[in-house]
Amino acid sequence: MVEMPSFFVVNTRSLQIGRRFCALNADEELEYGNIYVMIPMKNLNSAVTAADMGTLLLTAKRVSAKGNKILPTAESNLQMESQPKLNLDDIDQELSMHRLSLCSRSRKPLLETIAEETVC
Repeated sequence: MVEMPSFFVVNTRSLQIGRRFCALNADEELEYGNIYVMIPMKNLNSAVTAADMGTLLLTAKRVSAKGNKILPTAESNLQMESQPKLNLDDIDQELSMHRLSLCSRSRKPLLETIAEETVC
């Protein structure tokens, strides 16, 4: 992972005690419905232990016991996405014009001679 170089991502379905961690490739897309875990890079070539699985189980129990909010169904997500709250097309055009105007300015300072008075 580019964002967190000291960790790697593992699909929990691939975890088996006694086998090595199977890290996902950086370009591999995550699949909907799977659970992924970030493991420290120092454990990359080590085997999965019962302690690792126990830690994951306790964490999952603690998270599920908090009574987290239930996510809306996929159908309601589609309805929400179909009605944009803000049209960003106009903003993008204005920003690109603003960027062009900034880039077209000369970066060289305008040098003018300074007329000085004589000191008596």
